[in-house]
Amino acid sequence: MLYRLPQLSDQDLLKAYVLEHMDHGENSISASVGLLGMAFPDWISKIHADASAGNVQWGKSLLFLCFDREKPIGLLSIRYELPEELIQTIGDIGYGVRPTERNKGYATAMLAHALSVCREKGMKRALL
Repeated sequence: MLYRLPQLSDQDLLKAYVLEHMDHGENSISASVGLLGMAFPDWISKIHADASAGNVQWGKSLLFLCFDREKPIGLLSIRYELPEELIQTIGDIGYGVRPTERNKGYATAMLAHALSVCREKGMKRALL
């Protein structure tokens, strides 16, 4: 699988990703970090700012688009500088897989990648 930060050029594929969730009766998107409530360019700016500088409330985090070859499979959020008081309520790792791609092992692969990133960031434990 391929993991990368979203780009402005991903707007159409993320729109299709969101619509697929909605078509399956899902009104929230796991690991989307505000995608539904922001203008897309603002969301992209937030994701990149959170990855590089972080923010006071949430610390640093990564949000990856996850692909199997060229197909977008899901979103993976890794919060690696989360303040201690938030760890127990929101956790360090969140992920979601598009409805038509569930039960194919993608979430397991995404979790393995997230744990690898957590280890690289020096984390000794992670809460999902």
